[in-house]
Amino acid sequence: MTNRLLALFYLLTLCAIIVLLTALNGLIHNARLLQEYEPPTQTKDFLQHIEQERMDELQQRIEELENIFSQAETFTVTAYAPLDPNAIEGFCYSGDPNVTASGGRPIPYQT
Repeated sequence: MTNRLLALFYLLTLCAIIVLLTALNGLIHNARLLQEYEPPTQTKDFLQHIEQERMDELQQRIEELENIFSQAETFTVTAYAPLDPNAIEGFCYSGDPNVTASGGRPIPYQT
């Protein structure tokens, strides 16, 4: 009986050693993979290229808008709408809404 127990103990010890060696081999393999790993620079370069293109487009658009705004002028805009049913005296007309400032009658889309 003791021989059987001793053989079982050796067998279990051998199995434990095999399991530990297998786990150690896996750890060594993973460590090698980590050492050999290099992050993909192509993706990073591509994203930087896209970002730079977008920044260039935005800068060009800003320059176009600055050019447009540099040509802007200030005007005084008035409204004369005496025939509007909701016309307000002093705002849409002054005095008699049936007479223009030149003395003529208001004509839609002309005066």
